[in-house]
Amino acid sequence: MLQNIKCKTLIVHFEIVKELEPENILDAGMFLKRMGSVSRQMMNQGISEEIQLYGIDFFPEISLPAWNNVYDKIYTWQDFLQAKKQYHLGVVLGSGELEKYRDVGEIIERMRSCCGYLLLGDLPEKCKESIVNFKVQEIKIEGEVYYFVDNSKEWTSECM
Repeated sequence: MLQNIKCKTLIVHFEIVKELEPENILDAGMFLKRMGSVSRQMMNQGISEEIQLYGIDFFPEISLPAWNNVYDKIYTWQDFLQAKKQYHLGVVLGSGELEKYRDVGEIIERMRSCCGYLLLGDLPEKCKESIVNFKVQEIKIEGEVYYFVDNSKEWTSECM
């Protein structure tokens, strides 16, 4: 069951990247790392090397040198807060795992302040309630719900 959910999440992740063609991606929680990927390719899909991929690592105790080749830059949470950079797409997937390390609502709010679009998944109920005022498109795949947030109209020039 868990593996099936991960496969669906990977498909959604890669399809959004393919459709949006972002210049850069901010991946909170380093989803590809958590999926065990040692490259930008999985399941015959992938993220082009031309796309800058930034990660916020909430799991630094798990480390492989290969992830330095997957991600162009890896931030700690504190480094991210000070980066003051804009990102085309922000990704927060597998929020249940992230909730152990940082409040997911805080992650989403911080990313919303510097990302034009967000892809969210596995959200706690309190976060589902907080995104009702966002411009959100629900993506449903076999019982799993993902949220694509168009934040581009409200995108600020700097992170909070």
